[in-house]
Amino acid sequence: MNRLRIKRAGLLAGLLLALTPITGNTATERLKLATQVWSPYQYTTPDGQIHGLAIDRVRCTLGNLQQPYQIAFMEWSNAQLNVRRGDFDGFFLASRNESRDKYATLSDTVARQHWVLYSFQDIGKALFTTMDYKENVSVAATFGSAKWFWLKKNGYRVDKYPKDVRRLVDLLLDRKVSAVLETREVMDEELKRRGIKADSLNQIELRQKKLGVYFGRDFLGRNPGFLDQFNKALKSCVPPATKAATGADS
Repeated sequence: MNRLRIKRAGLLAGLLLALTPITGNTATERLKLATQVWSPYQYTTPDGQIHGLAIDRVRCTLGNLQQPYQIAFMEWSNAQLNVRRGDFDGFFLASRNESRDKYATLSDTVARQHWVLYSFQDIGKALFTTMDYKENVSVAATFGSAKWFWLKKNGYRVDKYPKDVRRLVDLLLDRKVSAVLETREVMDEELKRRGIKADSLNQIELRQKKLGVYFGRDFLGRNPGFLDQFNKALKSCVPPATKAATGADS
């Protein structure tokens, strides 16, 4: 699927819920949500339809609220930037981090993820945390993701800026980086698409994370009570096991 088709499918078409009466503390405006192609959580099909685990759960929740909305696909860094400057009302799926908390508030858990380090060498978790590894081994994650910022914050050598998982995997396969940090669920999908067996790569699971919808402070200020209603409506759309995920910081 080429990027132009993805962009057109997301930005021009999106997904609109039919206008219905708004009740309770739902927003008095159409909710504008930004996201990225991040299968299996959210993705587009060649005919412009959008699907995925997160799409289904967000759609279910907003349907419970009878909340009109639209969803636009874009690069992940732009999704966050558009909420920060008030052009969009929220972005998903995302894990919590301090940078995002400055301009948005995270919902309850929509899904969960497992952070896994992939490489061609069996480095071991102990070596991964050493200063020698951090200073001399190039590691990558999707630019703008919590994983990318986590690597930078913890002193790893991060000098690549892949904007999606496909370009991230290209860096690893082309040996332009020694390891990549990605969500297991997402990486499994991308490797499967390429016909690569996941067990052909060395894997180290680092953390588990909760994922939700970040709603911009400006939007929540205009619609007090919306987040509480969203979280209540979300409960019937998410399996109990999902809520039990651990971790706090895509």
